[in-house]
Amino acid sequence: MSLQINKTFVAIITHRFEASLSGPEETFLPRAFTDFLGTGKTLLQQTFERFVPHVPSEHIIIVTAAVYRALAMEQLPLIHPGQVMGVPVSKSPAAILAHLAFKLPQQDSGVSLIVAPADHLVLQNHAFLHVCSHAIGVVNSRGGVVVLGVQPTHVNQYYRYIKRSAKCVDEGVFRVEQFLEHTTVQYPSFHPEDRYLWHTGIYIWKVTDLLGAIRRLLPTLFRCFKNAALSFNSASEEAALQLAYASSPAANFDTEAFCKSEKIYVIPGSFGWSDIGTWYEPQSPPSETT
Repeated sequence: MSLQINKTFVAIITHRFEASLSGPEETFLPRAFTDFLGTGKTLLQQTFERFVPHVPSEHIIIVTAAVYRALAMEQLPLIHPGQVMGVPVSKSPAAILAHLAFKLPQQDSGVSLIVAPADHLVLQNHAFLHVCSHAIGVVNSRGGVVVLGVQPTHVNQYYRYIKRSAKCVDEGVFRVEQFLEHTTVQYPSFHPEDRYLWHTGIYIWKVTDLLGAIRRLLPTLFRCFKNAALSFNSASEEAALQLAYASSPAANFDTEAFCKSEKIYVIPGSFGWSDIGTWYEPQSPPSETT
């Protein structure tokens, strides 16, 4: 099974946009830009190479804070400046998804989007890409959104969780019954038959379905970025995006939108995953001239 490379885009998120950029992210360099594992490559570079050559490099978009845009281009010389989204204001993941959805091709209903954090460890790339390919097949046949889950091997108080349905709706595919934050989950015993999964934060949609969900469930957000899209690829694009982010409501897509939809699926995978972003070891930020 292989990715549909001509119709697949990947958005790599360099750090956690749930928090305001006036907070710790301006004080400490996001871990994605560091060689945290001592491999000679940053986590961002490793995430990029996880998808290339399975996805053309021109189909990969880097989403980061505006202050780190130059650093992202320095670390990934293969990408064009237009492939780096420097987010001016960070209110919520939903605003970033709206920005992405309007940036990508919308005429072809078969175009899919994988959203993947850069501060994750994946030890088994082949198995990971196989699950991504499976997810693309699901969204193409069923619509909706697929989130990748991982069967827990231990209790982790810093991870988010997904509660899946008892019965699968397709081979290896379950409905999402509930998203659980690490602060609220009642930790189960994690036997293989348990229905709780680690939430990887990796999502797969068709772009048209993502736009439709935003239009239906977050109409104010949709209007903000629809208006901004009129200025894309023009001298006024940056100002239009500043206005869109500043005007958009703070919404968490997991709780405020996904849970209103019936087409939310999870595919449990096993690919040597760990959320490195929950390991705390801050780094120094780049200088303003970087």
